[in-house]
Amino acid sequence: MSNAPSTLSAAPAPRGWHRPVTRRALLLVSLLTALLWLALVVAGFLHVRREWVTVLEMRQQPVQLRLPSGLAASAEVAEPVSTRLEATQHLKLPLNQEVRVQVQNNLKAHAVVDTVVPVNTVVNFEGDIPVDTTVNAEVPVVSWWPSFTVTIPVKVVVPVKVSVPVSAQVPLALALDVAGELTGPLRVPVKTVIDTQVALRANVRAHVSSRTDFSLLAPVEPFAVDIRHARLQLPMADFGWTLQPER
Repeated sequence: MSNAPSTLSAAPAPRGWHRPVTRRALLLVSLLTALLWLALVVAGFLHVRREWVTVLEMRQQPVQLRLPSGLAASAEVAEPVSTRLEATQHLKLPLNQEVRVQVQNNLKAHAVVDTVVPVNTVVNFEGDIPVDTTVNAEVPVVSWWPSFTVTIPVKVVVPVKVSVPVSAQVPLALALDVAGELTGPLRVPVKTVIDTQVALRANVRAHVSSRTDFSLLAPVEPFAVDIRHARLQLPMADFGWTLQPER
């Protein structure tokens, strides 16, 4: 038997997906996977805590409410108020205006006039004045003989044309009945103060809306509040945990 050299060589080590997985690599991959899962859980919880809002409805729920001192609050009232108005109001109404009055019937009145009428005019006269009279005259005869009286009848017509200025104060006193008809409206000025009383009787419905801001100076004792219907939105971010020691 001859000692021939061996022609078989060692096989190469497997690579890629075919290589064997070591315990160290398996432990590292498991740790990375657990850390990634934990990060996703924490991120999801923080997102839900920040964005999620819980809606809570309360109906016919009696509660006890306590207000601490120093609380700044505001009270607002907005509701209709119905009442009955019974009052008598004293009014003074000044009246100063012009009133148009239309008179349909005939007017009858008794007028009394007692005044002085100034007359300043010129009276023109033109006419013939007949003169029928006697004239006594002294007729001398001779210088040494005394004169004697002679009565002469005179009858003539004298034409007259004159303008006589007249200026006088004539007293006038009249009492007469007047009747007439007014075709247009009269404008009567009225200026007075009406003193009257007005009775107010009515049902009044008013909408009262007011708001008052206040701050409590002392704590208020708990008082009962009946919540008929309330819809509460509770953000997840407002929730917290408090650890109490065991008794």
